[in-house]
Amino acid sequence: MINISNISTIYVSQKNGNWMYSGFQKEEKGDFQGPLDSIENALKLVEDMRRAGAGQPVTIEILDDIYTVENSVVITNKVNSVTIKGNNTIISGGKRITGFKEDTFNGAKCFSAPVPEIQDGFWFTDLYVDGIRADFTYLPKESFFEPESVENNNKNLLETSKWFIAKKEDAKLFKTFRNFSDCYVSYNHYWIDEHSPVESIDAETGKIVMKYRSRFSISDTNERSKLRYRLENVAEAFENRNEWYLDRETKKVYYIPRDKKQTPENIEVYAPITEKLFIIEGEAEKKAEYIIFENLTFANTRGDYVSRDGLNAENEKENCFASDTQAVCNAPGVIEFIHAHGSGIRNCTFRNIGLHAVNIKDGCDRVSIYGNHFYDIGASAIVIGGGQFGCEKVDETFGNTISQNIINRIGRRYFAACGVLVKHSHSNTISHNDISDTFYTGISLGWVWGYGDSISRDNIVEKNHIHNIGQGVLSDMGGVYLLGTQPGTIIRNNVIHNVKSKHYGGHGIYTDEGTCYVLIENNICYDNNSTAFNQHYGRMNTIRNNIFVKSGQEPVRSSKEELHTSFILERNIIVADGTASYQPGYGGTPTGYFQKMCGSRNLHFNTKGDVAIFNLNGKSFSLEEVQKNYGIEHESIVANPCFADYENNDFTLKEDSPAFKMGFEPIDTSDVGVTI
Repeated sequence: MINISNISTIYVSQKNGNWMYSGFQKEEKGDFQGPLDSIENALKLVEDMRRAGAGQPVTIEILDDIYTVENSVVITNKVNSVTIKGNNTIISGGKRITGFKEDTFNGAKCFSAPVPEIQDGFWFTDLYVDGIRADFTYLPKESFFEPESVENNNKNLLETSKWFIAKKEDAKLFKTFRNFSDCYVSYNHYWIDEHSPVESIDAETGKIVMKYRSRFSISDTNERSKLRYRLENVAEAFENRNEWYLDRETKKVYYIPRDKKQTPENIEVYAPITEKLFIIEGEAEKKAEYIIFENLTFANTRGDYVSRDGLNAENEKENCFASDTQAVCNAPGVIEFIHAHGSGIRNCTFRNIGLHAVNIKDGCDRVSIYGNHFYDIGASAIVIGGGQFGCEKVDETFGNTISQNIINRIGRRYFAACGVLVKHSHSNTISHNDISDTFYTGISLGWVWGYGDSISRDNIVEKNHIHNIGQGVLSDMGGVYLLGTQPGTIIRNNVIHNVKSKHYGGHGIYTDEGTCYVLIENNICYDNNSTAFNQHYGRMNTIRNNIFVKSGQEPVRSSKEELHTSFILERNIIVADGTASYQPGYGGTPTGYFQKMCGSRNLHFNTKGDVAIFNLNGKSFSLEEVQKNYGIEHESIVANPCFADYENNDFTLKEDSPAFKMGFEPIDTSDVGVTI
């Protein structure tokens, strides 16, 4: 007889299950034999099994094509050794909207469906149609609005604003909008994008008050901060394919089909109702252990987010911000792990996600995210963040693995998202991932600004393919970005290319404020619009055996002047395209601190003329001059590296390459990126 002591699979079906069934059979067979009706009831059964002493690993198999989660499923330490799997079952956080008919809205032919729940407070700001995110309407369609003035016109980075005065012609337009209070003010500056609902507009002055303060200055005293904004969710802008609009007056949702294949009868439309699908939540004294997700698709979740980063309970309500300080760092994930051990996600798909997909939080270890596909993600694909330096040992997050994942089309709602963000965590491995089509950094590590104590250390980033990053939307980013002291961290054998920033800072590898004791080796960085390697400031980093080529500016830069060794350059191939090899200081300003850049046995080449190691005060310095006058670049040479096909980005070295004579070791890229 099948019972809890000898079963290993529990079946679940929302469609055909029943809470009274045993869960031991796929189909109803009488005598209360059949699938359970929910994952929660299956977990309760596992909890009963554990309490009764049945400790065997258990699989919860979901039989439905689509399983809807209206409230987050919480998995505690009362269950363990559970795999939740399906046959590509979609775990949906959305409500399907039906009843579409042909209609006209704002003069555009479209489909519409009733959403009567609006009168009861139901509202959504994301819409997913046939597995693709529908587009917010926005104005202007080209370029941006610019204000007449802002609340705090101060170039200080942290001088924030709650309101601005629109130009007269713009304010006149805004006052004609049917639902102006449902519009969002959205703008990009520095390295963040900010989004705030409209709180009010003054019909006389054109003063627009935003519900949330800007995180950073929106002053026009600085080109990087200047407010250039769009209004999103504008009824009067509804006109293009794949656009949607939710209207309070008619209590309908409108959608313009993206192609002729879509009809009112065949489209599948989901409005998100759930932010988090699963929370795996153990306790500091007893972790949740061995919870695995396998062969599932997670989709259709909410993307609403307001930043409370840096706020306390007293001022939180009135002074929320329109953005986090960096990388949407505090937003939640669709799946969250808290005090979890030995758990993971494998062979799953994440799509149509509102915020982060996976968030590994305090007290987690040995969590594996392996072989998944992340796309159409509102924020980041994967975030790891544990207790900060000095925390209790049980709150440290460490030893996690992010490998063999395809991560593309992320940051679809929050541009500042990263492919993988690791903050306050150590001993993690991020390897063999393919990360592309982002608007900000590919992989980010650290999260302490400056030389303060940091728990980040011993992280390995290797054999990742990172490309098409930034796309000219934000500034100050890297294919791999590091921040703060990180001893034992290694960045190796990655291929990074096509990083493009808006105003500044499109780097291949970027060691930002206070990065120390990191080894960067065997990487290939090319076609980045700023540098291949950039260090803002840091201490004693080793940069060796890398290929740095095809940079929009000098291939290597060290910005801040400090009285210590910033980094050691050894056995690198550095090819400039009409620039110098290095940029010391900010923009080639005079500096006497050349001890910060210690170079030796590097190969330098320039595709457009003579090699200059750096320029100062309009003067170029050759290799011989810097060796003689500044005591750097010992045993370095100027020579053509002899790549197999430089124009077509084949950087394999020919057998007669002079780089071999200086000890350069070939970089094998055959297994970079996803290999499964």
